[in-house]
Amino acid sequence: MQDSEGAVRQERQRNALEVYGARIDTTYLVRKSEVVGVNRNDLNDLIQFDGIELGLCTLGQFFLAGGLWLFIEKSLSKDFAWDALTGFCLASAILGGILWSFGFIIRTSKQGKITRIFEETTPC
Repeated sequence: MQDSEGAVRQERQRNALEVYGARIDTTYLVRKSEVVGVNRNDLNDLIQFDGIELGLCTLGQFFLAGGLWLFIEKSLSKDFAWDALTGFCLASAILGGILWSFGFIIRTSKQGKITRIFEETTPC
């Protein structure tokens, strides 16, 4: 009994995808996906910005969290005074926010590129 069920399952898996050019219609799963063909140049453009985005967001979060944490800790102490360390912490938090914002802008432009690829593709 199990052998026939396994054979039926394997047959369904083999016939799960019907491929028509760049469009894939799934029949094995209940999920529908929109799939388009993407050329190598589009993928290289998207990959090129991944490292820059990661670096900017990572550095931005590091400076923002560290500078803000130290600034809050110094400002809540009893002997708070504006000195070089307090100014440096505040400047570090501001720099971190700016770097993170640039990383987010790059991410948004990548999402826009992906959206344009799907919008420019017309079904056959």
